[in-house]
Amino acid sequence: RKFTLLDIVNRKVRYVHDGSEGPMDQLMLEVTVTAQQGVPECLRQGQMYLLPIMINPINDAPQVIFPQGNHMTILKHTRKHLTTDILQVLDDDTSCDDLEFQLHGGQQMEEGYVEYDFHPGVPIEEFSCRDLEAGNVAYVHQSGTNLQLTLQVSDGTVPSPVAILRILAIDPEIHLHNNTGLSISQGGAARITTANLSVTTNAEKQRVAILYILTEPLRYGEVQKQGSMGGEWKKVESFHQQDLEQGRIQYFSTDPEHRLGDVVEKLQLEVQVGQKVLQNNTFLIRIKRATIKMRTMVPLQMKNKRHRNITSKELEAMLEDPNSAPVPFHYTIIQAPKKGNLELLGNRLTEGFGFTQDDLQRNHVSYSATIRNSQQAEDTFQFRVHAGEQHSPIYTYTISIGGDPDAPALTNILLTVPEGGQAVISKDHLFVQSMNSMDYLYEVI
Repeated sequence: RKFTLLDIVNRKVRYVHDGSEGPMDQLMLEVTVTAQQGVPECLRQGQMYLLPIMINPINDAPQVIFPQGNHMTILKHTRKHLTTDILQVLDDDTSCDDLEFQLHGGQQMEEGYVEYDFHPGVPIEEFSCRDLEAGNVAYVHQSGTNLQLTLQVSDGTVPSPVAILRILAIDPEIHLHNNTGLSISQGGAARITTANLSVTTNAEKQRVAILYILTEPLRYGEVQKQGSMGGEWKKVESFHQQDLEQGRIQYFSTDPEHRLGDVVEKLQLEVQVGQKVLQNNTFLIRIKRATIKMRTMVPLQMKNKRHRNITSKELEAMLEDPNSAPVPFHYTIIQAPKKGNLELLGNRLTEGFGFTQDDLQRNHVSYSATIRNSQQAEDTFQFRVHAGEQHSPIYTYTISIGGDPDAPALTNILLTVPEGGQAVISKDHLFVQSMNSMDYLYEVI
């Protein structure tokens, strides 16, 4: 495009910014002189000039946008995460760190509410752009079918226009997908995964909570759930499908009886999604009977000793067929003692480790008490015996720990004192005694 010096003088030339967020722009101009005669040689060639332009920024209002339309489907009485697939904010001149969503329109808590993942059950009226991106925000449905969320987003100075997310709540549908059952040996444990047990629902782009509830007591074992970060397995009466997906559910055969045939454990289950319940589901666990049993299992009497050997006089295994050829028996620790240490040649044995029948015969296995009680106490450990492919049930071995007359017994009861007042510390609040001594010195540190 061309213009003349006269156009500039008459203020006919303007620069129009395109609205982009860049702070600088520039114009490259070529200036030429046009005349019939008398033009110096130096002006006959065009001269190039660079005109820099600084853009003064204006704070634009943010905008709420719905990438897939302003509607969302949720199963009734469930929760659904508000993700960036559902809700986003557009603001070129403000960082996500400085953007905040507000909920307006008098949220009807009886219909539903928004909450943080880390504070479930606590309704919120605002959340940050970062919480949205991190997946920390969820909508919880309470009642009704056609609902809405009225939203605005602010950069701290200028709010966006009001935006409405329309919510359709539909009835959950639950369908049994996998129910293969499980096979396990008596005394063993096996994971239950979604390849064995799972259901599907009609949820649309929603990770819904699917709860399994045991409706009848188990006869031969227990369902266990593993704590987070590879923690301890504990008995449960219910679990979620997410637990199955993560491999945190197992069946543990605890039946110590010597059976003449295999048995079947029936897990009677209800499956719940929201308030919808799928009833009368049976998950079968076939338990192969044990063929090793204990010939001898005599509780260990520690009496007044802190350390004693466990020998074949206390523990001895045998095959159920008395005419079978001798086989080496290996004892595996399922649960270690809690009030002392089980040791093999002085080395502590924990879950998964063990000893042999030969170790028992050679006095290589021992127990050392680690607690000091003035009264008699009891400790236990659980074990299972293997010989080739044959196995025993789970057995619980009992250890009786005698009272230690020198062990101090502590009384430590909360002392209540009025503000600015005082109270006597008596033996009813703080006192140490043992059977053989009452001469104790208290040091305040």
